[in-house]
Formats: sequence, structure tokens, C-alpha cells
Amino acid sequence: MLKPALLTATLAVALVPHATAKTLRALRLEAKDESQLANLEATSNDVYAAVDFDVLAAQGADYGEGEDVDCEVEAWGPWTKCDEPTMTQTRERKIKVQPVGIGAPCPRLKQMIACKPIHCAVSDWTEWTACDESGYKTRSRTVKQDPMYGGADCPHLEARRKCHPADCEVCAWSEWVCNEDTEFKHRSRHVVRPAKDGGEQCPDLEETEPCDPIDCELEDDYGPWPADCDEKGIKRRYKKIKVHPRFNGKACEEIPGYEEQDTCPKVNCEVVEWGPWTECAPSDGKKTRTRTIKTHPKYGGEDCGPLEDVDYCPKENCELTPWSPWTECDPLDGKKTQTRTVAKEAKYGGEPCDPKRENVDYCPKENCELSPWSPWTECDPLDGKKTQTRTVAKEAKYGGEPCDPKRENVDYCPKENCELSPWSPWTECAPSDGKKTQTRTVVKEAKYGGEPCDAKRENVDYCPKEDCELSPWSPWTECAPADGRKTQTRTVVKEAKYGGAECDAKRENVDFCPKENCELSPWSPWSECAPTDGKKTQTRTVVKEAKYGGEPCDSKHENVDYCPKEDCELSPWSPWSECDPKDGKKTQTRTVVKEAKYGGKECDDEREKVDYCKKEDCETGSWSSWGPCVNGVQKKTREVKKQPKYGGKECGELEKTQACMGY
Repeated sequence: MLKPALLTATLAVALVPHATAKTLRALRLEAKDESQLANLEATSNDVYAAVDFDVLAAQGADYGEGEDVDCEVEAWGPWTKCDEPTMTQTRERKIKVQPVGIGAPCPRLKQMIACKPIHCAVSDWTEWTACDESGYKTRSRTVKQDPMYGGADCPHLEARRKCHPADCEVCAWSEWVCNEDTEFKHRSRHVVRPAKDGGEQCPDLEETEPCDPIDCELEDDYGPWPADCDEKGIKRRYKKIKVHPRFNGKACEEIPGYEEQDTCPKVNCEVVEWGPWTECAPSDGKKTRTRTIKTHPKYGGEDCGPLEDVDYCPKENCELTPWSPWTECDPLDGKKTQTRTVAKEAKYGGEPCDPKRENVDYCPKENCELSPWSPWTECDPLDGKKTQTRTVAKEAKYGGEPCDPKRENVDYCPKENCELSPWSPWTECAPSDGKKTQTRTVVKEAKYGGEPCDAKRENVDYCPKEDCELSPWSPWTECAPADGRKTQTRTVVKEAKYGGAECDAKRENVDFCPKENCELSPWSPWSECAPTDGKKTQTRTVVKEAKYGGEPCDSKHENVDYCPKEDCELSPWSPWSECDPKDGKKTQTRTVVKEAKYGGKECDDEREKVDYCKKEDCETGSWSSWGPCVNGVQKKTREVKKQPKYGGKECGELEKTQACMGY
């Protein structure tokens, strides 16, 4: 270990300048203190620097001491982002252990590679737009990834194609329908074929107008007079309405003679006798009585007068009941109580009752008492055990003596053996093997550990065998149209029983009728050529179908031929348009000169090409000096030398301000 005093140290440093030679140099360092040795740096490309005194000491780096140590490095770090000026990416790794002595030197610590080009990526085409005024529709796509690091440029972003306009067609108007709620009539029609590609749009599909007015119509006779008159003593009756007015038609009130009036006599008020007085109110003793109106005044008759009368009751003092009998004594402490209640509350301001409602006293102790022993229980079937019990007849009370805890006695019954019934009659014979059985059951189970029954509960025997029998063959069926096959069958009359012989498995015979071959009609004339693909056809039909497996008709019932194809033709591309000042976009177009016919090649959908002019960024001059301080603010500016064009970089900030001291 190197000492922190004045010292002369010799530092041995391992170096490997190339793969075929190894050199050992000794570098003498006269150090005044530890810091000089700790900050030792390499003076040659062939010498590695010791950068930490403690590490050097820990590795035993004193000259002439310790072992040789190979260099160790960490794993590679991540690749950096692409440096566009040099079009390169780098990654690095660090030294974990410095080499010592003639140990292996450190490998390369930095790597560099060329950037991988990123090509332009675009989205899918959008749907075609509606046709514009010039009769064209367009579609577009957007840039999802701009090209980088020399990647491929973006393709065209817009396309145009010519429209084929068609006008809207509508059906005839429906009948007018009047709505009773809204008082408007309505009619409609619907679209047979909508407008397409700039064709004439559809006219209005609905119309609404006020319903035709219906006037009121009256009958000749008036209705009955009402039972009551109105507030003014007038009664009215009206002619009966034959037709009610609707849709702003003439009202019934507007027709002369619709209403007839008469005057009613005055009616004075009549009231019943006063009712009984109410109970007196507890707080103030107030009591009331009321009367009701038998006949209300009408048509200017006399009023009814007061309907309520008020009076007051005398005061009543509170009264208590006599003390109640003593309660049962409490089982735990023997406490007993007696109570009294309010028999009559103070009323109308009378004297209240004495507040004491309960007296308390205590009862003498009572000891626990047990019942006599119960009769013995039935014997347990498994072990013959029987029991008898006793219960508490009277619990200890008021602190008395508790009962003896023993509540049950146990004893055992004598054993009983199992008993079986006689054998049952034989069962019916089983159809499959003729087996029959007889059984017996347990009449009495073994009890209290008695002998169990014999385990055999069933006897088995077998009935004589019966063989299967078949019916005669049936008549032949009709011949099948497809292959001429005909069949005859037979059935089982009697199934085999009790293991008897099974019937012959053959239930059906098959034979075939003579074959009849298919016949075709002559070929029809050729059809017209189809406009879409130029196809023309001729056909023939089946005159007679094949029967009983005869030769089928030739499956070819149609011949197809084609008219010569006519391919679509496009015009040459137009010259490029002027560049758009905002985004620098320019376009060129072409149109369909001749449409494809009879399956000819359709024209390429691309009707428009879009490209972009080179972007021109904004150019500004240098910032001016800071201006004078005005109201605590000063500013400086710069001028625009060249405005941005075609989506170029904007100019950015043209004025800056800062706070200052001054006015």
C-alpha cells in the first residue's frame, strides 16, 4: 500500500500497441502527496493513465508487486440518433477494470455505422369526393412518415377522375292528408333515383298547407235549461251542434240564435243548527262549536253570518293512581318493585303531579330442585344402549343453592338376531337369455349386536330357447328414375327369445330396369354482344332426361364467344399548374378520350398528379440594439428579408421586450 508521505513511486502500466508486440514501461513519478499520484495522466498513446489512487493501490499496482490483470469492459450502450450532417450513428462502452502489468489491453470503446434510410410512407386512398363544378371528383392520401436519411421520396398524394352526372328522379305526389291535431294537410313523394356525380339535385319531397276550413252547423231545436244560473242570475241554453267547426272555420257563437237567456230569482243563505262543543284545548282550555251552510246565497240573496263560536273551560289538577302490587322477584338479586301512574293529567293550567313513580324492596333466597328420573329410552339398534334423564324442576333463585349436575343414567339391552322371509315366486323369463329369478328379504334386522342374516338373497334359473321367424318377400317396387333400381323386402314376424337362433340378416333384394338415355335440343341463335365485356351466347335445353342409369346429356348447354375488345384511351398529361403560394402544391391532369367497351382494359384511375415545389424558408435580418426605456420596458426588433413560400419555415419572433429602469 502506498503511503501518503513524500515518496518516489514507480508505476507499472501494461500496454499493447498492436497484436504482435507487448511492451512494459516504467514511469517514475516523484509525488509530493497522494493527489499528485491520483491525477496521473497518460503521456503517450501506448500508456494507459491511472486515474484513481485508491483503485491503483487496491489492485496492488506498486512496481514489482501484484499479478497481471486483463482489461474488462462493460456491455455496449444503445445506438445514438442519426447525426444528419455525417449520416452516422455511434455507440460506446466503458472500462470496468483497467489492465495491470502485461495483462490484455482494453478493446475498442466506440463503434460507428451509417444511418439506415427511412422511406416515405403514405396512408390508404380516401373515398372519392362529390363531383365539383368542373365535373371532376378527387381522392387523396397523407404522409404518415417523411423520408429521412436518403430514403425514397413520397408518391403523388392526390388523384382526379371525370364524373358521369345523372339527374335525380322522383315519383308522383301522394294524396293530401289533413292532421286533426296540427290543422295542416300534408303530401309527399320519394326518390326513385338520387342525383349522381353533379347531376340535378332532387326537388322538395314534402309539402304542407293549412287544412280546408269547416264551418259550424246548428240544429233547429235548443237544448234543455241548465239546473243553475251564473253569478249574475242568468241562465243560458244553446242550440245543438250538428257539425263542429274545424281548421279555422266559422265558430258556432258567430251564428245568430245560437244562445237563448232567462233570469233566475234570488236565493237567501240557510245554515244548520250549531254543532256540539269541541274538547277543551289542554294549554288554554279553549273550546269551539261550528255550523255549516245548508244553502249558499245566490243571485244577490242574504249572507250566512258567522259559522264558528268560541268559549273556555275551567282548570283541572293532575291525579295519580294508587301504588300497584309488588312485581315478581328478580332471579339474580331478588329485587321487586311497585309503581303508580298518572290517572289524569293537569289540564287548562291546573297543578302538576308528584314526580315519584316507583318503590323498590328485596325477596328471600330459594334453592334449586330436580325432577324424578324419567322412564328408560328405547334400546339403540347398534349397541343396545338405553338412557334415563332428569331435569331442573325449579332453578335456584335470589342467590339460593344450585342443583346436582348429574342429569343422565346409562344401561344396555339383550341382543336380537336377524330373520329372513320365505323365497318369492319365480319372475318372468328375460327375452335376451331366458333368465328368471326368485328373491327373499330381511323381515327383522339384527339388533343390539345380534347375529346378521345369510347374505344370499336371490336364486337364478333359465327358460327354453325360441328361434326368430321371417315373413315372405314383398312385391317389387317401382323403378328409381336415377338408376332404374327396384327392390323387394321381408320383415321379422317373430323375434328370437331366450337365446334362440337369430333371423337371416338379408331383408332386401335389388334388381335394375333397362336404361333410357338423355336427349338435347339443337343450339339457339347467337345473342347480342354484352356492352360490358362483349360476351355473346347460344344455348340448348334438355328435351328428355336420362332415366334408370342411362347416358346423361352433355353438360355443355351454353356456347360463349366474345366481340373484339375496345380499350379505354386517356389524353396526355397536361402541363404542371402554378405552385400554390401556401403549400407549394402543383398539379397536372388528364381525361378519358374513349371509354372501354366489351371487356376492354379500363383506364388508369389516376387523373391527377400532385407534386410540391421546393420549400423556401423565411429569412430575417439581425436583431437591432435595445431601444430606449419607456414605462419600464425596452424592445429590439428584426426585419423580414424574405417571406416563407410553399410551406417553408415561418419567420418566428420579430420583436423582443425586457424590463428596464426608466420612464
